[in-house]
Amino acid sequence: MASIRVHERIAAPADTIWAIVSDAGAIDRWFPGIEESSLEGDIRTCRIGADLVISERIITNDPKLRRFQYGLVGGPLPFDEHRATVDVIDLGDESLVIYSTDVLPDAAADLLGPMLESAVASLKEKALAEIQQ
Repeated sequence: MASIRVHERIAAPADTIWAIVSDAGAIDRWFPGIEESSLEGDIRTCRIGADLVISERIITNDPKLRRFQYGLVGGPLPFDEHRATVDVIDLGDESLVIYSTDVLPDAAADLLGPMLESAVASLKEKALAEIQQ
């Protein structure tokens, strides 16, 4: 199983970043390429582009640890296993965001790595915009 990890310090309060990450049905507001998202129970549905729809199960949404985990459960992506984790760590004046994914087959890491990098950059932009409002 391949593991990918992207991390970034963000000059925003952990609570601000956590509010964005933990809003499971609204990942389309900060994850590039996701056009629309919704949540029903513990299943998040994401539309990517015009006609690609994936389903993810929310595994953990823990406000105390500020840990959010999900795994792919449906859609046309060729993954045998997939689990992603976003941790938001309070560093006082800033926060550390760690976005990691474990995936099979290993070759899927080549696809997901750049996606995670873009997602963290977009999350940073969204969080900084929130604190400037």
